[in-house]
Amino acid sequence: DTATQQVRPQAPQPIVGKYQINRALEPGCQYEVLISWVESPLEFYCQYCESEDILVTMAEKLKAEYDHLKLNEMCLPSLPTGTACVAYYEEDGNWYRGTVLKVRGQQAMVKYIDYGNRSKVALSKVKAPSSELIEQEMEAVQCSLKGVSAPAGGEWPEAVIALFQELSAVQPRLKVIDLEGDHYVVDLITKDCRSIAERIV
Repeated sequence: DTATQQVRPQAPQPIVGKYQINRALEPGCQYEVLISWVESPLEFYCQYCESEDILVTMAEKLKAEYDHLKLNEMCLPSLPTGTACVAYYEEDGNWYRGTVLKVRGQQAMVKYIDYGNRSKVALSKVKAPSSELIEQEMEAVQCSLKGVSAPAGGEWPEAVIALFQELSAVQPRLKVIDLEGDHYVVDLITKDCRSIAERIV
């Protein structure tokens, strides 16, 4: 019965380009944030608290649109560094907006721009975004903690990373100090009004 057959969602029109930057943060201002990903105290990613509903809606839309694509649909002609994409994430089986960092063999290293984490993705699961996705601002803001220097040798002790993750896990307030290149220098203020930067240094 054709009346009861499911109709496959129409694939969005592919776009080659780069994503919009984040909305600007004002030095001296404070924001309610969630820490979405931590590489180190000098590279971590924050999301605005109000972004949660936006990200849930986007994830549902991406899954509906990209799960059913054929191998030859929504393909990118090439994958130079910085290319905007929509990439599969093996750990949870969902699709997310990403940026290509590098390609090696049949895999791309992708940074998921709304969270900050990275993953190797098969080229067949790196797809072109739609114009709607390109125009939507990135939800993760790259930050570094004020007054913190990289350890000698560049290797962060696991205890420092664990302490930072623990202190920043409970929805801190983000205080913007300055913009340096592509990231913000910030302090994070805990609910008891203590500076995480001062406890890490």
